Amino acid sequence: MLPPAIEGIAQNLWVSSNANEYQRIKVQKTIYSKGQNRKRLSAGNLGIALNHNPKEIVMRASLLTVLTVGSLLWAGQPALAAEGNATRDEAVAMVQRAAKHLASAGQEKAFTDFSTKGGSFSDRDLYVVVYDLNGKCLAHGANEKLIGKDLIDAEDIDGKLYIKERMDMAKTNKSFWQEYKFTNPTSKKVEPKEMYCQVESNLAVCAGIYKK
Repeated sequence: MLPPAIEGIAQNLWVSSNANEYQRIKVQKTIYSKGQNRKRLSAGNLGIALNHNPKEIVMRASLLTVLTVGSLLWAGQPALAAEGNATRDEAVAMVQRAAKHLASAGQEKAFTDFSTKGGSFSDRDLYVVVYDLNGKCLAHGANEKLIGKDLIDAEDIDGKLYIKERMDMAKTNKSFWQEYKFTNPTSKKVEPKEMYCQVESNLAVCAGIYKK
């Protein structure tokens, strides 16, 4: 008998369960006789050539199932994080994805997801923060201690009121880039940062990159 996984996933593939009475292979409603030396099996757009050997058929069908299931599982997973620092394009993509999640999941769920270190909204030195337009931090992917605090008067190491500047920019721009200095969560050092923000429902949804 074929493994249940093969019978379940490759419904267009049929192999006789009796090796001694092995007579035919049915593939997509086509019957092949025992007299032919090699047969072609296909599942969707995949195809493999087999000898008339029941054990080989089971082995290769099993391999086909593993590859098929693996492909399906892989397609449903988020992409693996790349190496090195995040890029401007990746920051923009992260913010756009966060904005969609905020709209679909609601604020409570989205803020929790954004603030989860190592979650789906965290990638190397790239993470999401959300502020209301008064400067209150609602989500922070690098430092949960800032969540719930009014940071309108927060300064970077150069004395720049970077949150106030961000709120001023958010009140007049739908999206924008901002420069200041902040601690890189990967290097643990204060580094120049470029923050991309998008304003959604009176909230500034942002993610930034660090410049060496």
